[in-house]
Amino acid sequence: MSEGLALRAFSFGKGVYKKSKNAVLKISEIEAKVKNATNSESWGPTGTILNEIAIATTDVEEAATILHTLWERLREPPSNWRKVIKALVVLEYCIKNGTRRSLQTTSTNENR
Repeated sequence: MSEGLALRAFSFGKGVYKKSKNAVLKISEIEAKVKNATNSESWGPTGTILNEIAIATTDVEEAATILHTLWERLREPPSNWRKVIKALVVLEYCIKNGTRRSLQTTSTNENR
């Protein structure tokens, strides 16, 4: 019982820390979602987060932020291979389920 409570308290503290850090660094909500979806944890992004990111591609500014963050993740060093693979997963999901504009932007930036 106490292990579960300790884990929940740790998760809560970690969430508060990340939100505070994002506020101080002025990281937008969508950028934080993309970074969360492409983190180095051993599990993949959730369907909910993938769907929220794909829906956000309808906004031009948010789509640009999403793609910029994904390109940053794709340039990670080999030691951060999980971030690269997750960035490819998010990119594939956005291509399949996002707006046509995000697909066009991706194809014009293929040389990055």
